[in-house]
Amino acid sequence: PRRNGHVAAPQHRRGIVVGVEDGTNGAPSLHKVRVRLPDESGALARLTAAVAGAGGNILSLSVDAPTRALDLVSPSTARDDGPAQGVAALLHADEVLVVPEPPGPESDHVLVLPAPSGDWLVARRAWAPFTVTETARAAAFLRAVTVVPPRAGYTVMLCSGEELTAHDATGDEVAELDALLRTCLAVLPGVHEVIDWTAADLRSVLLPPGGGCLTVRTVDGTLVALGSVLTADELDPSAGAEPVLLVHPLHRGHHLGRWLRRTLAAHVLV
Repeated sequence: PRRNGHVAAPQHRRGIVVGVEDGTNGAPSLHKVRVRLPDESGALARLTAAVAGAGGNILSLSVDAPTRALDLVSPSTARDDGPAQGVAALLHADEVLVVPEPPGPESDHVLVLPAPSGDWLVARRAWAPFTVTETARAAAFLRAVTVVPPRAGYTVMLCSGEELTAHDATGDEVAELDALLRTCLAVLPGVHEVIDWTAADLRSVLLPPGGGCLTVRTVDGTLVALGSVLTADELDPSAGAEPVLLVHPLHRGHHLGRWLRRTLAAHVLV
């Protein structure tokens, strides 16, 4: 913006916690203050002098929000409640709850964001409303903690000399998995009708929680095999992980299923 024909200096917002006497019984009190400072030498010094002149003491100072957000990414991916805890720390929220459905419109003291788990994060802060910048920053933070670094693929050389490639499933292979599964069931003896399944059923095979899934393709990209490790049955904690292996009839006899089983056992642990 321009003021009187001159370009205004960039402004930087800093959050400070100030301790002062409340003026009644001399007991100290805490105040969170949001200050917009010009990006110029001495601006922060003038702020601290003003606080001291009012009888206050700066107990903490929050600066450089992007760096703070990056520092919170790593610990936020290490535990299930990490994203919620990270958002709470990033925004200095009073509380951040994980809910299955987004609440209705509330005040600007409430911020609702989609969580990596598929639920919703509801952040509340009484001392100040959430700004547009903070909303964008929190959304970017959640995208960062959601991204899983891609793992290297595998090259599979069959005894026939054909070269296949294996990679992590992305979840977009629902239609391909449906076709491969129907093809595999069609050649089984005694199977006269195909059991119906939903897209959600297939996606749970491609993206099993806590497990892993590998897709195997030919050089032209055709899906010819798949291996997935599903988590143990929640009703039977003693049950181990359940492998699901599918190999196209035209690619059987090359020990591809055995390779998938062995590779998945090591792949899921990475």
